[in-house]
Amino acid sequence: MKIESSTTKQAVTIKIYQTYYLNEHQDFLDPKFHPLDVSNNPKNEHYEIEYLKSFFLSQEFLTADYLGLVSWKLADKTRLTANEIFQFVQNSPGKDLYIFSKYPHIAKQDFNVWTHGEQRHPGICALADNLFEKAALPFRTSTTGRNDIDSLSWCNFWVGNAKFWSYYGEVLIKLLKTIDHMPEDERQKYYDSTLHYGEYKTPMFPFIFERLISTILKHNPNFSHITFLQANCDILK
Repeated sequence: MKIESSTTKQAVTIKIYQTYYLNEHQDFLDPKFHPLDVSNNPKNEHYEIEYLKSFFLSQEFLTADYLGLVSWKLADKTRLTANEIFQFVQNSPGKDLYIFSKYPHIAKQDFNVWTHGEQRHPGICALADNLFEKAALPFRTSTTGRNDIDSLSWCNFWVGNAKFWSYYGEVLIKLLKTIDHMPEDERQKYYDSTLHYGEYKTPMFPFIFERLISTILKHNPNFSHITFLQANCDILK
């Protein structure tokens, strides 16, 4: 999708892939996104992270000014359409990262994405910190600081430019390689099931990795960014 900035009048290209893995999911896809069949995910336990990794390694992020990947559940979880997302970028041009997650109540109820996670997935902070330390990354759950609406990111609903992707991709590869090289008993802890919607069916892995964006922004202030929540503060009223 090519849009024109409302302030600079400069054309900006945005490419967003939307994943699905069952035929019936296609009814929920936005026609302005690029459909991506992930039914043959080489690592199902990695969810969309496996495709974000692929986008980085293949340099897909260089094929547009902004690249993102969302699931077929986007509209259900955010009530947003592709047009609204493109308009959001157009109205706040020049950022490195645009986040269009919602859930504004979390900013009021929880200190940050990790305190939120610990309440719902006990042990997530210890696992994340162990992973960050072994990957030689400066992130720690205890030093992430407060996540207000300016840095809340969930479900990997975001688009970033090459500057952000270059950093994010390197972090992603380090973390994935670190898990792969752990002893089997230690590695398995990242794939053990945790409570989600009342059932123990989902591994801890995606809940750690969906919190990376919020964590990166608090530990690395060099990226200009804006969330849909910031741009639409009336949501909080």
